[in-house]
Amino acid sequence: MSITIEAIQLGAKQVKKITFSNQSGMVIECLNLGGIITKIMVPDRSGNLENVVLAYKNLEDYLVNPAFFGALVGRTAGRIYKGHATIGNHTYQLTPSQGDHTLHGGLEGFDKKLWNVESFHTSDSAGVHLSSFSPDGEEGYPGNLKVQVTYTLTENNIFEINYEAQCDQDTLVNLTNHSYFNLSGYEKENIANHILQVRSDQVAALDNTNIPTGQLLNIKAHPIFDFNTPRSLGTHIDDAFMAPQRGYDHPWILTSDIKPCASLYHEATGRLMVVSTNQPALVLYTMNFADPLILENDTLASPRRAICFETQNLPIGYNECFKEGSLLKKGEPYKASTQFKFCIK
Repeated sequence: MSITIEAIQLGAKQVKKITFSNQSGMVIECLNLGGIITKIMVPDRSGNLENVVLAYKNLEDYLVNPAFFGALVGRTAGRIYKGHATIGNHTYQLTPSQGDHTLHGGLEGFDKKLWNVESFHTSDSAGVHLSSFSPDGEEGYPGNLKVQVTYTLTENNIFEINYEAQCDQDTLVNLTNHSYFNLSGYEKENIANHILQVRSDQVAALDNTNIPTGQLLNIKAHPIFDFNTPRSLGTHIDDAFMAPQRGYDHPWILTSDIKPCASLYHEATGRLMVVSTNQPALVLYTMNFADPLILENDTLASPRRAICFETQNLPIGYNECFKEGSLLKKGEPYKASTQFKFCIK
């Protein structure tokens, strides 16, 4: 195992680029800016190492990063309806960042922070502890929140993300990572032919602006969401039911007693990614919109180039539905974990 840290200048910010690798050749590269993951280098069945997450060619684009490429998302992932949150006897107005709603923590969420860095390595793992502090009132959230996120790469090609937080007031916390996966490597093709499996029987219904309504859809009655048996992502992605979202952007409620919870497979390269988590929901986002920025393969970002696996609690919708999952009591620990295992099938 090896790890290096390099100081780079992005605009007016001095940023740290952390690179860690294992004996098999798998490489993780991330920035302390937003905890952004810029590379996950994984071999195909012929041993060719390629990046399986979308990345910008120009690192300075991460200063803006409108699509949250690879970023840590918080204090709360997803949308909060009208940015309203009642905690105890007080209703808080969080900063709107997408129309009237709060998205991914507000205008200056965790994806914009410069995180403190502490690297580590053992005989069979290497990684980095990223820590940060969110003061009371930041983006409208109550309480002083301490956060630590740990990225770990193991010798058996598992990339693990562990989230920890604690606050001095009751607050909301719902952390995730927003990496865009494409197992073809360097986005050689879009994701329509990727084979997806998700262990789930229900999906949270959304309105036309992607806000949870509070209704849960039974997957048997809505088979466009049924990936219990693996099938290609493109099969139903353009169905009329998906028109408001222009693709998948829905929270699947995970079957709690089945592990792992999801997988993604690319037949041409043989790459298989298996996802496990202790979180109750998985938001799958099929990059339905794209800002025209240059990717590392010298092409413009465009829709359907990748898919996000956002493990989390359910986003907060109408009448503050699903809010209880994101409530963090004063002094209590927040802990969440997700593992991405890469192998060849």
